[in-house]
Amino acid sequence: TRVADKLTHGNVNGLLANWYSLPDDFRARMIYLFQAHGLEDMLFLMLYESAGQIDLVSGSGARGLFQIMPATANELCGINEKQLDSLFDPETNAACAVQVLLKKGAIENWRVAVIRYNGQLLRCNMRGYFQCLARTISGNDKKAAKAAQGSLAYFLNFLLYKEVGQAFILGYAS
Repeated sequence: TRVADKLTHGNVNGLLANWYSLPDDFRARMIYLFQAHGLEDMLFLMLYESAGQIDLVSGSGARGLFQIMPATANELCGINEKQLDSLFDPETNAACAVQVLLKKGAIENWRVAVIRYNGQLLRCNMRGYFQCLARTISGNDKKAAKAAQGSLAYFLNFLLYKEVGQAFILGYAS
């Protein structure tokens, strides 16, 4: 049940309501932004991260649509501590998410970039990442195995949300 823990029949309507509550012109610009960088499918990371809520703050301090951590915003997007509220602006948040995904290797391997976006298992190399993940899960280090299982669950959840976005927002399914 962990893989589909956040996506139920009941909350798909909520996800779509949140998406369609965003201004039309912003939705179009956000789709274009992600398409222009070759990251169209990554747009739906925001459905999983925040359910499309622009003002969401996680328990760990991640902010906005794409749930960007303050340290990540500073390091990868140049948003300093005094500018953190700008992450509640959906355009700023989306632009920062694109930069994070690009810097996490989304063009080279979008699957690994999704997991790295979540800050998990950065010690595994991009090439052979999923083999490293499998070795870590089956290894003796229980803490590392738990983190690897969490990474895999995060990725599988993203795939579900990506399918929802493709089918109900873009109008096609992969």
